[in-house]
Amino acid sequence: MAPERQGEGIGSRLLAAIEEWLREQGSAALLLETAPGARGFYERHGYRIDERLIDYYREGLDAFRMVKMVKPVEDRGAPAVLPSW
Repeated sequence: MAPERQGEGIGSRLLAAIEEWLREQGSAALLLETAPGARGFYERHGYRIDERLIDYYREGLDAFRMVKMVKPVEDRGAPAVLPSW
């Protein structure tokens, strides 16, 4: 997001729309990879770190694989266990 547009809720609305679309398609979870600077944004939206990807971008700059269940457990008919990718 362009720095001058941050804080306007654009990213949050886009993320909510993506999550809703995934629910409608029957997806149970959303998995993403992000840079450290965006980690807090995703954590505020219910994502948790699944894996730290050491030196992903370059030496000394890691990435984070994050996951969020987008479909309630009772709707999936499955146990409340996050997949291990």
